[in-house]
Amino acid sequence: MQNKNLLRRLKHRDESALGELIKQYSAYVMTIIRNVGRNVLSESDAEELTSDVFIALWNHADNLSDGSLKAYLGVTARNMAISRLRQVIAEHSDRYRYLCRRDLIIVK
Repeated sequence: MQNKNLLRRLKHRDESALGELIKQYSAYVMTIIRNVGRNVLSESDAEELTSDVFIALWNHADNLSDGSLKAYLGVTARNMAISRLRQVIAEHSDRYRYLCRRDLIIVK
């Protein structure tokens, strides 16, 4: 019920609702990013991506349904972390080549 109210407020561009959601879900989002990052992404990468996830939530709040908030945050965190992981691996391919083979990470 509380998430439904927070999402409704977020859709009405209530910044305090975003702040409450950040408090409630930032650890969840950060955990997903760290798990995907596999000790390749830095702590500053994880913090930046966590912020980016909540910016995306703010920008796409109108498209979310009541029951999809946590799923949206999880999927967005995972996808952003994978994209950043690919970027880091591509930039340092000599150092992380083993990740590409072992975990089948596709680097474009």
